[in-house]
Amino acid sequence: MGDEKVVLLDFWPSPLGMRVRIALAEKGIKYEYKEEYLRNKSDLLLKTNPVHKNIPVLIHNECPKLIAWAKRCMEKGSVSKSLPDQDKIYGFVLHLKKVFGIE
Repeated sequence: MGDEKVVLLDFWPSPLGMRVRIALAEKGIKYEYKEEYLRNKSDLLLKTNPVHKNIPVLIHNECPKLIAWAKRCMEKGSVSKSLPDQDKIYGFVLHLKKVFGIE
C-alpha cells in the first residue's frame, strides 16, 4: 500500500468490528487501531460518521470508506431486501436503551 494510511475506529467486542479486522488481516492490510468508547465518542468518530455516529469506521487516507461502501450496498436490491427494516432496528435499539438505562 506504500505510504497509504488506514485507520480503524472500533470497540474491541464489536462483532462488526471483528469482521473488519478479520478482512484486513486476510488481505494483509496494515492499519492503525483506535479504540472508541461508545459513551464518550471521539471527535474523529463524529466527524467521519456524522449520521450514525457508530463504529466500525474504516478511514483510508483520511476518507471514511465503510460508509460509502454501505451506501453502495444498500442501493442493490438484493442487499437492501436481505436486511431488516431500519425503523424496526431503531425501535429495538431504543427499547434496549430504555431497558438498560443508557442515554
